[in-house]
Amino acid sequence: MNNWKKILNELSYRVSSGIPDLTNEQHLLKLWDILKEEKWPIDARVELLKNLNELDFSNKQDLSTYASKHKIRPTTKVNVGGKETTAGEELPDLEKKKDDKEKINKEKHQEKQEFLLNMVDGILASSTEGKGVGRFNMSREDLQKYKDYLDGKKPEIPNYDINDEEVNEVIGILKSTLGEDYNKFIQRVKKKGDPPKSYSTGENGNKRYFEALKHYLTTGGISTITGEFVPFSESQLDHVVSLDNGGVDGAENWEWMESRFNQFKGALSDDKVMKKIKKELSKSPDEEKLKAMNQELKKYTQVATIQYYDEIFKDGGTAGLSEDTLNGMSTDNIDYIIKAWNESNPEGGKFFVPRYGSKKDDTGKAIDRKSGRASGGRRADKPTLIQRLITSMRKKGLDVPTTAEERKVDQKFEVIAKEIEKRKGDITNLKQKIQLNK
Repeated sequence: MNNWKKILNELSYRVSSGIPDLTNEQHLLKLWDILKEEKWPIDARVELLKNLNELDFSNKQDLSTYASKHKIRPTTKVNVGGKETTAGEELPDLEKKKDDKEKINKEKHQEKQEFLLNMVDGILASSTEGKGVGRFNMSREDLQKYKDYLDGKKPEIPNYDINDEEVNEVIGILKSTLGEDYNKFIQRVKKKGDPPKSYSTGENGNKRYFEALKHYLTTGGISTITGEFVPFSESQLDHVVSLDNGGVDGAENWEWMESRFNQFKGALSDDKVMKKIKKELSKSPDEEKLKAMNQELKKYTQVATIQYYDEIFKDGGTAGLSEDTLNGMSTDNIDYIIKAWNESNPEGGKFFVPRYGSKKDDTGKAIDRKSGRASGGRRADKPTLIQRLITSMRKKGLDVPTTAEERKVDQKFEVIAKEIEKRKGDITNLKQKIQLNK
Protein backbone atom coordinates (compact mmCIF):
# COMPACT_ATOMS: atom_id res chain seq x y z
CA MET A 1 0.00 0.00 0.00
CA ASN A 2 3.08 2.30 0.10
CA ASN A 3 2.44 3.49 -3.43
CA TRP A 4 -1.21 4.40 -2.80
CA LYS A 5 -0.71 8.13 -3.48
CA LYS A 6 1.07 7.36 -6.76
CA ILE A 7 -1.71 4.95 -7.72
CA LEU A 8 -4.48 7.47 -6.97
CA ASN A 9 -2.68 10.18 -8.93
CA GLU A 10 -2.36 7.81 -11.90
CA LEU A 11 -6.06 6.91 -11.60
CA SER A 12 -6.92 10.65 -11.59
CA TYR A 13 -5.00 11.01 -14.84
CA ARG A 14 -6.79 8.08 -16.51
CA VAL A 15 -10.41 8.89 -15.66
CA SER A 16 -12.11 11.43 -17.91
CA SER A 17 -13.34 13.62 -15.04
CA GLY A 18 -9.90 13.78 -13.46
CA ILE A 19 -11.46 12.82 -10.12
CA PRO A 20 -11.50 9.11 -9.13
CA ASP A 21 -14.87 7.80 -8.00
CA LEU A 22 -14.25 4.74 -5.85
CA THR A 23 -17.89 3.66 -6.27
CA ASN A 24 -17.74 3.74 -10.10
CA GLU A 25 -17.27 0.33 -11.75
CA GLN A 26 -15.33 1.72 -14.73
CA HIS A 27 -12.97 3.60 -12.40
CA LEU A 28 -12.43 0.41 -10.40
CA LEU A 29 -11.53 -1.47 -13.60
CA LYS A 30 -8.93 1.21 -14.40
CA LEU A 31 -7.65 0.88 -10.84
CA TRP A 32 -7.30 -2.90 -11.43
CA ASP A 33 -5.11 -2.21 -14.51
CA ILE A 34 -2.89 0.21 -12.57
CA LEU A 35 -2.43 -2.27 -9.71
CA LYS A 36 -1.40 -4.92 -12.22
CA GLU A 37 1.15 -2.55 -13.76
CA GLU A 38 2.51 -1.94 -10.26
CA LYS A 39 3.00 -5.73 -10.07
CA TRP A 40 0.49 -6.34 -7.29
CA PRO A 41 -0.28 -10.07 -7.02
CA ILE A 42 -3.81 -11.02 -8.06
CA ASP A 43 -4.88 -11.97 -4.50
CA ALA A 44 -3.86 -8.52 -3.25
CA ARG A 45 -5.75 -6.83 -6.11
CA VAL A 46 -8.88 -8.86 -5.38
CA GLU A 47 -8.62 -8.14 -1.65
CA LEU A 48 -8.31 -4.37 -2.21
CA LEU A 49 -11.35 -4.21 -4.50
CA LYS A 50 -13.34 -6.29 -2.02
CA ASN A 51 -12.38 -3.85 0.75
CA LEU A 52 -13.36 -0.87 -1.38
CA ASN A 53 -16.75 -2.46 -2.07
CA GLU A 54 -17.30 -3.04 1.65
CA LEU A 55 -16.53 0.58 2.64
CA ASP A 56 -19.37 3.08 2.94
CA PHE A 57 -17.88 6.14 1.27
CA SER A 58 -20.93 8.20 2.19
CA ASN A 59 -19.76 7.92 5.79
CA LYS A 60 -17.09 10.48 6.63
CA GLN A 61 -15.55 8.34 9.39
CA ASP A 62 -15.03 5.35 7.05
CA LEU A 63 -13.30 7.44 4.41
CA SER A 64 -11.23 9.47 6.85
CA THR A 65 -10.06 6.28 8.58
CA TYR A 66 -9.23 4.68 5.24
CA ALA A 67 -7.36 7.81 4.08
CA SER A 68 -5.37 7.97 7.31
CA LYS A 69 -4.50 4.26 7.23
CA HIS A 70 -3.15 4.50 3.69
CA LYS A 71 -1.57 7.97 4.13
CA ILE A 72 -3.72 9.74 1.54
CA ARG A 73 -2.90 13.46 1.60
CA PRO A 74 -5.64 16.08 1.97
CA THR A 75 -5.01 17.30 -1.59
CA THR A 76 -6.09 13.95 -3.08
CA LYS A 77 -9.57 14.52 -4.52
CA VAL A 78 -12.23 11.85 -4.78
CA ASN A 79 -15.91 11.74 -5.61
CA VAL A 80 -18.25 10.78 -2.77
CA GLY A 81 -21.98 10.52 -3.24
CA GLY A 82 -21.75 12.71 -6.34
CA LYS A 83 -19.91 15.50 -4.46
CA GLU A 84 -16.26 16.44 -4.85
CA THR A 85 -14.26 16.34 -1.64
CA THR A 86 -10.79 15.48 -0.32
CA ALA A 87 -9.93 12.02 0.99
CA GLY A 88 -7.71 13.12 3.88
CA GLU A 89 -9.97 15.76 5.44
CA GLU A 90 -13.10 15.61 7.51
CA LEU A 91 -16.00 15.09 5.14
CA PRO A 92 -19.20 17.05 5.26
CA ASP A 93 -22.30 15.24 6.46
CA LEU A 94 -24.18 13.85 3.48
CA GLU A 95 -27.87 13.27 3.22
CA LYS A 96 -29.12 9.95 4.52
CA LYS A 97 -30.46 7.42 2.07
CA LYS A 98 -33.96 8.36 1.05
CA ASP A 99 -35.29 4.87 1.48
CA ASP A 100 -34.24 1.36 2.42
CA LYS A 101 -34.57 0.15 -1.16
CA GLU A 102 -31.60 2.22 -2.31
CA LYS A 103 -29.49 0.81 0.52
CA ILE A 104 -30.50 -2.75 -0.34
CA ASN A 105 -29.63 -2.15 -4.01
CA LYS A 106 -26.19 -0.91 -2.98
CA GLU A 107 -25.58 -3.98 -0.84
CA LYS A 108 -26.68 -6.25 -3.68
CA HIS A 109 -24.37 -4.44 -6.06
CA GLN A 110 -21.44 -4.90 -3.68
CA GLU A 111 -22.28 -8.59 -3.30
CA LYS A 112 -22.42 -8.97 -7.07
CA GLN A 113 -19.02 -7.30 -7.49
CA GLU A 114 -17.51 -9.61 -4.87
CA PHE A 115 -19.10 -12.61 -6.61
CA LEU A 116 -17.68 -11.58 -10.00
CA LEU A 117 -14.20 -11.10 -8.53
CA ASN A 118 -14.38 -14.56 -6.92
CA MET A 119 -15.42 -16.01 -10.28
CA VAL A 120 -12.45 -14.31 -11.94
CA ASP A 121 -10.25 -16.05 -9.38
CA GLY A 122 -11.83 -19.38 -10.38
CA ILE A 123 -11.34 -18.68 -14.07
CA LEU A 124 -7.68 -17.76 -13.63
CA ALA A 125 -6.84 -20.59 -11.20
CA SER A 126 -4.28 -23.07 -12.53
CA SER A 127 -5.26 -26.69 -13.02
CA THR A 128 -4.05 -29.26 -10.49
CA GLU A 129 -5.07 -32.25 -12.62
CA GLY A 130 -1.62 -32.92 -14.04
CA LYS A 131 -1.08 -34.52 -17.44
CA GLY A 132 -0.93 -37.92 -19.05
CA VAL A 133 -2.48 -41.27 -18.25
CA GLY A 134 -4.39 -41.44 -14.96
CA ARG A 135 -5.16 -37.74 -14.56
CA PHE A 136 -8.88 -38.43 -15.04
CA ASN A 137 -9.03 -41.38 -12.63
CA MET A 138 -12.32 -41.79 -10.78
CA SER A 139 -12.14 -42.60 -7.05
CA ARG A 140 -14.78 -44.80 -5.41
CA GLU A 141 -16.24 -41.62 -3.93
CA ASP A 142 -16.47 -40.12 -7.44
CA LEU A 143 -18.18 -43.25 -8.74
CA GLN A 144 -20.72 -43.16 -5.90
CA LYS A 145 -21.47 -39.48 -6.55
CA TYR A 146 -22.01 -40.20 -10.25
CA LYS A 147 -24.27 -43.14 -9.36
CA ASP A 148 -26.33 -40.92 -7.02
CA TYR A 149 -26.63 -38.36 -9.80
CA LEU A 150 -27.93 -40.96 -12.26
CA ASP A 151 -30.32 -42.25 -9.56
CA GLY A 152 -31.91 -38.79 -9.50
CA LYS A 153 -30.08 -37.27 -6.53
CA LYS A 154 -28.97 -34.23 -8.47
CA PRO A 155 -27.57 -31.08 -6.88
CA GLU A 156 -29.37 -27.78 -7.33
CA ILE A 157 -27.52 -25.63 -9.83
CA PRO A 158 -27.71 -21.85 -9.27
CA ASN A 159 -29.01 -19.52 -11.94
CA TYR A 160 -27.47 -16.15 -11.15
CA ASP A 161 -28.73 -13.07 -12.96
CA ILE A 162 -25.69 -12.07 -15.02
CA ASN A 163 -26.12 -9.37 -17.65
CA ASP A 164 -23.94 -8.69 -20.68
CA GLU A 165 -22.33 -5.64 -19.07
CA GLU A 166 -21.13 -7.76 -16.15
CA VAL A 167 -19.72 -10.36 -18.54
CA ASN A 168 -17.81 -7.56 -20.25
CA GLU A 169 -16.47 -6.41 -16.87
CA VAL A 170 -15.07 -9.91 -16.28
CA ILE A 171 -13.64 -9.99 -19.81
CA GLY A 172 -11.92 -6.67 -19.15
CA ILE A 173 -10.20 -8.07 -16.05
CA LEU A 174 -9.22 -11.25 -17.94
CA LYS A 175 -7.70 -9.21 -20.77
CA SER A 176 -5.73 -7.11 -18.34
CA THR A 177 -4.52 -10.07 -16.27
CA LEU A 178 -3.73 -12.59 -19.01
CA GLY A 179 -2.09 -10.13 -21.40
CA GLU A 180 -0.60 -11.97 -24.36
CA ASP A 181 -2.16 -15.25 -23.20
CA TYR A 182 -5.69 -13.84 -23.48
CA ASN A 183 -6.13 -14.95 -27.13
CA LYS A 184 -5.11 -18.51 -26.19
CA PHE A 185 -7.72 -18.43 -23.45
CA ILE A 186 -10.38 -17.35 -25.98
CA GLN A 187 -9.54 -20.28 -28.25
CA ARG A 188 -9.80 -22.77 -25.37
CA VAL A 189 -13.22 -21.44 -24.38
CA LYS A 190 -14.49 -21.50 -27.97
CA LYS A 191 -13.65 -25.20 -28.22
CA LYS A 192 -15.16 -26.25 -24.88
CA GLY A 193 -17.48 -29.18 -25.54
CA ASP A 194 -15.90 -30.00 -28.94
CA PRO A 195 -18.37 -28.06 -31.13
CA PRO A 196 -18.29 -28.19 -34.95
CA LYS A 197 -15.63 -25.93 -36.44
CA SER A 198 -18.30 -23.65 -37.90
CA TYR A 199 -19.52 -22.97 -34.34
CA SER A 200 -16.09 -22.10 -32.92
CA THR A 201 -14.64 -19.87 -35.65
CA GLY A 202 -15.39 -16.41 -37.02
CA GLU A 203 -18.30 -14.44 -35.64
CA ASN A 204 -19.99 -17.63 -34.41
CA GLY A 205 -16.87 -18.43 -32.41
CA ASN A 206 -16.81 -14.97 -30.82
CA LYS A 207 -20.47 -15.31 -29.86
CA ARG A 208 -19.86 -18.80 -28.45
CA TYR A 209 -16.94 -17.52 -26.35
CA PHE A 210 -19.12 -14.83 -24.80
CA GLU A 211 -22.08 -17.16 -24.20
CA ALA A 212 -19.95 -19.98 -22.71
CA LEU A 213 -18.27 -17.54 -20.31
CA LYS A 214 -21.65 -16.07 -19.37
CA HIS A 215 -23.09 -19.55 -18.74
CA TYR A 216 -20.17 -20.44 -16.46
CA LEU A 217 -20.80 -17.23 -14.47
CA THR A 218 -24.56 -17.84 -14.42
CA THR A 219 -24.12 -21.31 -12.92
CA GLY A 220 -21.43 -20.13 -10.53
CA GLY A 221 -19.07 -22.75 -11.95
CA ILE A 222 -21.01 -25.47 -10.10
CA SER A 223 -20.72 -29.08 -11.28
CA THR A 224 -24.04 -30.68 -12.25
CA ILE A 225 -22.82 -33.99 -10.79
CA THR A 226 -21.14 -33.09 -7.49
CA GLY A 227 -22.68 -29.68 -6.76
CA GLU A 228 -19.17 -28.40 -6.04
CA PHE A 229 -17.36 -25.43 -7.56
CA VAL A 230 -15.04 -26.42 -10.42
CA PRO A 231 -12.16 -24.11 -11.44
CA PHE A 232 -12.53 -23.22 -15.10
CA SER A 233 -9.27 -24.97 -16.05
CA GLU A 234 -10.56 -28.25 -14.57
CA SER A 235 -14.09 -28.05 -15.97
CA GLN A 236 -15.52 -29.43 -19.17
CA LEU A 237 -18.59 -28.24 -20.99
CA ASP A 238 -20.97 -31.10 -21.74
CA HIS A 239 -24.13 -31.28 -23.82
CA VAL A 240 -27.08 -32.69 -21.89
CA VAL A 241 -28.32 -34.11 -25.21
CA SER A 242 -25.33 -34.80 -27.47
CA LEU A 243 -25.05 -32.97 -30.77
CA ASP A 244 -25.04 -36.34 -32.58
CA ASN A 245 -28.42 -37.09 -31.01
CA GLY A 246 -29.98 -33.80 -32.05
CA GLY A 247 -29.00 -31.62 -29.10
CA VAL A 248 -28.40 -27.90 -29.62
CA ASP A 249 -25.14 -26.11 -28.89
CA GLY A 250 -26.43 -23.46 -26.53
CA ALA A 251 -26.89 -22.51 -22.88
CA GLU A 252 -30.19 -24.41 -22.64
CA ASN A 253 -28.29 -27.66 -23.41
CA TRP A 254 -25.02 -26.97 -21.60
CA GLU A 255 -23.77 -28.18 -18.23
CA TRP A 256 -20.40 -27.92 -16.48
CA MET A 257 -18.67 -30.78 -14.69
CA GLU A 258 -15.24 -31.92 -13.55
CA SER A 259 -13.11 -33.19 -16.44
CA ARG A 260 -12.82 -36.69 -14.96
CA PHE A 261 -16.61 -37.21 -15.01
CA ASN A 262 -16.91 -36.06 -18.61
CA GLN A 263 -14.02 -38.30 -19.68
CA PHE A 264 -15.55 -41.26 -17.83
CA LYS A 265 -18.88 -40.66 -19.53
CA GLY A 266 -17.50 -40.23 -23.05
CA ALA A 267 -20.24 -40.79 -25.61
CA LEU A 268 -22.05 -43.39 -23.50
CA SER A 269 -25.75 -43.24 -22.67
CA ASP A 270 -26.78 -42.90 -19.01
CA ASP A 271 -27.69 -46.61 -18.87
CA LYS A 272 -24.26 -47.65 -20.11
CA VAL A 273 -22.54 -45.22 -17.76
CA MET A 274 -24.44 -46.79 -14.84
CA LYS A 275 -23.31 -50.29 -15.88
CA LYS A 276 -19.75 -49.04 -16.11
CA ILE A 277 -19.99 -47.49 -12.63
CA LYS A 278 -21.37 -50.68 -11.06
CA LYS A 279 -18.62 -52.72 -12.68
CA GLU A 280 -15.94 -50.40 -11.27
CA LEU A 281 -17.50 -50.39 -7.80
CA SER A 282 -17.59 -54.20 -7.72
CA LYS A 283 -13.82 -54.54 -8.21
CA SER A 284 -11.70 -56.06 -5.47
CA PRO A 285 -8.70 -54.19 -3.99
CA ASP A 286 -6.34 -56.35 -6.06
CA GLU A 287 -8.28 -55.58 -9.23
CA GLU A 288 -8.08 -51.86 -8.47
CA LYS A 289 -4.35 -52.24 -7.85
CA LEU A 290 -4.01 -54.07 -11.18
CA LYS A 291 -5.77 -51.21 -12.95
CA ALA A 292 -3.42 -48.69 -11.30
CA MET A 293 -0.37 -50.73 -12.31
CA ASN A 294 -1.57 -50.94 -15.92
CA GLN A 295 -2.07 -47.18 -15.96
CA GLU A 296 1.37 -46.56 -14.49
CA LEU A 297 2.90 -48.85 -17.12
CA LYS A 298 1.07 -47.05 -19.90
CA LYS A 299 2.09 -43.68 -18.51
CA TYR A 300 5.76 -44.71 -18.23
CA THR A 301 5.74 -46.18 -21.75
CA GLN A 302 4.12 -43.06 -23.17
CA VAL A 303 6.43 -40.54 -21.51
CA ALA A 304 9.63 -42.52 -22.07
CA THR A 305 8.85 -43.33 -25.72
CA ILE A 306 7.89 -39.74 -26.58
CA GLN A 307 11.03 -38.34 -24.93
CA TYR A 308 13.24 -40.92 -26.67
CA TYR A 309 11.95 -40.26 -30.19
CA ASP A 310 11.58 -36.51 -29.64
CA GLU A 311 15.33 -36.18 -29.01
CA ILE A 312 16.11 -38.18 -32.15
CA PHE A 313 13.66 -36.30 -34.38
CA LYS A 314 14.94 -32.93 -33.14
CA ASP A 315 18.45 -34.01 -34.23
CA GLY A 316 17.14 -34.91 -37.69
CA GLY A 317 17.34 -38.68 -37.16
CA THR A 318 14.85 -41.46 -37.87
CA ALA A 319 15.73 -43.90 -35.06
CA GLY A 320 16.03 -46.58 -37.75
CA LEU A 321 12.28 -46.64 -38.33
CA SER A 322 11.05 -48.55 -41.35
CA GLU A 323 7.74 -49.85 -42.59
CA ASP A 324 8.54 -53.26 -41.11
CA THR A 325 9.50 -51.94 -37.66
CA LEU A 326 6.38 -49.75 -37.52
CA ASN A 327 4.14 -52.63 -38.59
CA GLY A 328 5.57 -54.68 -35.73
CA MET A 329 4.68 -52.06 -33.12
CA SER A 330 1.43 -51.62 -31.21
CA THR A 331 -0.98 -48.89 -32.21
CA ASP A 332 -0.26 -47.12 -28.91
CA ASN A 333 3.48 -47.02 -29.58
CA ILE A 334 2.93 -45.62 -33.07
CA ASP A 335 0.67 -42.99 -31.53
CA TYR A 336 3.45 -42.02 -29.08
CA ILE A 337 5.98 -41.79 -31.93
CA ILE A 338 3.64 -39.46 -33.83
CA LYS A 339 3.26 -37.30 -30.71
CA ALA A 340 7.07 -37.10 -30.52
CA TRP A 341 7.22 -36.19 -34.24
CA ASN A 342 4.64 -33.45 -33.76
CA GLU A 343 6.70 -31.89 -30.96
CA SER A 344 9.03 -30.65 -33.73
CA ASN A 345 6.28 -30.35 -36.35
CA PRO A 346 3.32 -28.60 -34.69
CA GLU A 347 -0.20 -28.34 -36.04
CA GLY A 348 -0.48 -25.90 -38.91
CA GLY A 349 2.88 -26.87 -40.41
CA LYS A 350 3.23 -28.98 -43.55
CA PHE A 351 4.87 -31.89 -41.71
CA PHE A 352 2.28 -32.21 -38.91
CA VAL A 353 0.76 -35.70 -38.62
CA PRO A 354 -2.93 -35.84 -37.52
CA ARG A 355 -3.72 -38.72 -35.17
CA TYR A 356 -7.49 -38.81 -35.60
CA GLY A 357 -9.45 -40.25 -38.49
CA SER A 358 -12.86 -39.95 -40.07
CA LYS A 359 -15.76 -42.31 -39.49
CA LYS A 360 -16.86 -44.05 -42.68
CA ASP A 361 -20.10 -45.61 -43.80
CA ASP A 362 -20.44 -49.05 -45.43
CA THR A 363 -19.34 -47.62 -48.79
CA GLY A 364 -16.16 -46.14 -47.35
CA LYS A 365 -17.43 -42.57 -47.56
CA ALA A 366 -16.41 -40.27 -44.69
CA ILE A 367 -19.20 -39.33 -42.28
CA ASP A 368 -19.05 -35.87 -40.72
CA ARG A 369 -20.11 -35.83 -37.08
CA LYS A 370 -22.02 -32.91 -35.64
CA SER A 371 -19.49 -32.66 -32.85
CA GLY A 372 -16.35 -30.85 -33.90
CA ARG A 373 -13.66 -33.40 -33.16
CA ALA A 374 -12.68 -35.78 -35.95
CA SER A 375 -14.24 -39.20 -35.32
CA GLY A 376 -15.47 -37.85 -32.00
CA GLY A 377 -11.91 -38.10 -30.68
CA ARG A 378 -11.34 -41.63 -32.03
CA ARG A 379 -7.82 -42.37 -33.11
CA ALA A 380 -7.22 -43.39 -36.73
CA ASP A 381 -6.47 -47.05 -37.36
CA LYS A 382 -2.91 -48.43 -37.30
CA PRO A 383 -2.29 -48.64 -41.10
CA THR A 384 -3.52 -45.05 -41.52
CA LEU A 385 -1.26 -43.78 -38.73
CA ILE A 386 1.77 -45.58 -40.18
CA GLN A 387 1.15 -44.26 -43.68
CA ARG A 388 0.67 -40.68 -42.46
CA LEU A 389 3.90 -40.78 -40.44
CA ILE A 390 6.01 -42.31 -43.22
CA THR A 391 4.61 -39.87 -45.80
CA SER A 392 5.41 -36.89 -43.58
CA MET A 393 8.93 -38.12 -42.76
CA ARG A 394 9.74 -38.73 -46.41
CA LYS A 395 8.27 -35.36 -47.34
CA LYS A 396 10.74 -33.82 -44.91
CA GLY A 397 13.59 -35.61 -46.68
CA LEU A 398 14.18 -38.43 -44.18
CA ASP A 399 14.99 -41.93 -45.34
CA VAL A 400 12.38 -44.44 -44.15
CA PRO A 401 13.20 -47.83 -45.73
CA THR A 402 10.45 -50.02 -47.06
CA THR A 403 12.20 -53.07 -45.57
CA ALA A 404 13.68 -53.50 -42.11
CA GLU A 405 17.38 -52.75 -41.76
CA GLU A 406 19.68 -53.96 -39.04
CA ARG A 407 20.46 -51.32 -36.52
CA LYS A 408 22.25 -51.11 -33.23
CA VAL A 409 19.72 -50.78 -30.42
CA ASP A 410 20.29 -47.57 -28.53
CA GLN A 411 21.26 -48.14 -24.88
CA LYS A 412 18.63 -45.63 -23.73
CA PHE A 413 15.93 -47.57 -25.51
CA GLU A 414 17.18 -50.83 -24.02
CA VAL A 415 16.67 -49.35 -20.55
CA ILE A 416 13.11 -48.36 -21.47
CA ALA A 417 12.37 -51.80 -22.96
CA LYS A 418 13.68 -53.60 -19.87
CA GLU A 419 11.63 -51.44 -17.52
CA ILE A 420 8.48 -52.07 -19.57
CA GLU A 421 9.07 -55.84 -19.50
CA LYS A 422 9.67 -55.75 -15.73
CA ARG A 423 6.36 -53.92 -15.14
CA LYS A 424 4.54 -56.31 -17.43
CA GLY A 425 5.89 -59.19 -15.34
CA ASP A 426 4.58 -57.58 -12.13
CA ILE A 427 1.17 -57.19 -13.76
CA THR A 428 1.13 -60.83 -14.89
CA ASN A 429 1.94 -61.99 -11.36
CA LEU A 430 -0.91 -59.94 -9.91
CA LYS A 431 -3.33 -61.27 -12.53
CA GLN A 432 -2.43 -64.82 -11.53
CA LYS A 433 -3.02 -63.95 -7.87
CA ILE A 434 -6.46 -62.57 -8.70
CA GLN A 435 -7.37 -65.72 -10.64
CA LEU A 436 -6.31 -67.94 -7.72
CA ASN A 437 -8.49 -65.95 -5.32
CA LYS A 438 -11.61 -66.30 -7.46
